[in-house]
Amino acid sequence: MLDELTTRDEAQAAAEAQDAVLQRSELDFRGAASEAESFAERIGATVAGFEGTERYGSQQRDVIVSTRQAAAALILEQAGELQQLLDAATGQYRRFMTDWRLALAARKKSRRAAGNAELALLANQTYPAPPSRQDIAGRRRLLRSNEREAIRRDLDEFRKARERARYRLGTVRTALRSAKRSAAMFTRKADQAERGSYVSSFIGNDAVRITLYQHQIACKGERHPLVMVNASIMNGTEMQSRVTLTRLLLLGIFAFAFKKRKGGEKYVVIEGPDFAWMTEVHPKSLKPAIRFVNAVNNQARRETCAYVAEHPESLDS
Repeated sequence: MLDELTTRDEAQAAAEAQDAVLQRSELDFRGAASEAESFAERIGATVAGFEGTERYGSQQRDVIVSTRQAAAALILEQAGELQQLLDAATGQYRRFMTDWRLALAARKKSRRAAGNAELALLANQTYPAPPSRQDIAGRRRLLRSNEREAIRRDLDEFRKARERARYRLGTVRTALRSAKRSAAMFTRKADQAERGSYVSSFIGNDAVRITLYQHQIACKGERHPLVMVNASIMNGTEMQSRVTLTRLLLLGIFAFAFKKRKGGEKYVVIEGPDFAWMTEVHPKSLKPAIRFVNAVNNQARRETCAYVAEHPESLDS
């Protein structure tokens, strides 16, 4: 009987110690989750502020582009910090759940030890009379029933705590996904404002695609402003006669085209202050190529005039 009493006391002490650990773990998780939730609200305020700027801010294109780029950068930076806070809260959640399971096991062991000790005391009872086997069996059934009921209560408490914790983490994860979507939206809008609307495109015989936008021209993943850009259709002889293109040819930009030409080929050539592109024109695509070149030159003329009007000092350079 003394062994049962000792085991009961040890199990009860272990259960109380594990409950204390569980309480500290719950406080740690709540603190980490609250910090992440507060930062998520801060990101929401940041996004709302930039969305207000979208509605009532400057209408100048360069200001719009820079504002949207700044918004995307700031939101992404804050999203990175929120991800760190979420990771910390998730770690505390895992520890919290582990401590809960350990507490459940310790409570179950303590109740079983207490029940065994009570049965041992009952079996050794001599006054007023020793218990019968039926009395001991009935008490055992009652104790086991009480244990099962207590386990059900503990499991209900555990599930509720887990649901509350998951809900808080889910709220932060939703805010993080929303912040990343907002950053992507501002990046996309900044890109759209910078390049402008789609105007035209041309795909050469060598599958090189050149795309013209309202403010920029793009090819092979590169984009450049249309300021001081010139487009033309040339044959190989004309390309060799151009000083700038000869210099570029020596640098190897057009070497492949000259290596494979057989005579009579025509090329769409796009020249800018610091870049040059070309693509071969199929004989059946000559008219679309001419229309594309005219569209590029017209759009480049408008962009250059607008740039010079905004930056008159550029005329001196």
